[in-house]
Amino acid sequence: MEKGDPNYRHQNKIDCIKRNLTQSAILVSMSDQGGPQVELLQLDIEEILQFFISVTSTKSVLYMGARLTADQEPNKDLSKARIAIDTTKKLVETLQPLISEDEAKQLNEVVSNLQLAYVNEVN
Repeated sequence: MEKGDPNYRHQNKIDCIKRNLTQSAILVSMSDQGGPQVELLQLDIEEILQFFISVTSTKSVLYMGARLTADQEPNKDLSKARIAIDTTKKLVETLQPLISEDEAKQLNEVVSNLQLAYVNEVN
């Protein structure tokens, strides 16, 4: 590929992204108690989606005014709660073909409960 070729520019961007990802490992703690850190890029896509479903569903509840600790001030922001719920729903829909029917049912119940809680908060 030559520099003037549009595919060259596209491939160059992809190479740059790959370099940045390998230079900085993305580490997350997989438990609330600061358990072992896991490199996200080493996980299967199902595990990554499940992780982000957990994050977005938790943020939904927090944006509806829940507290993680008794001394924490509530951070109620219903517009952000709605975005977090919609994101959770889309992640669940994306994950469904990769998980069992029972797991899908449980995750859909989580989304339904978040939606119901949101409606109760708005009213």
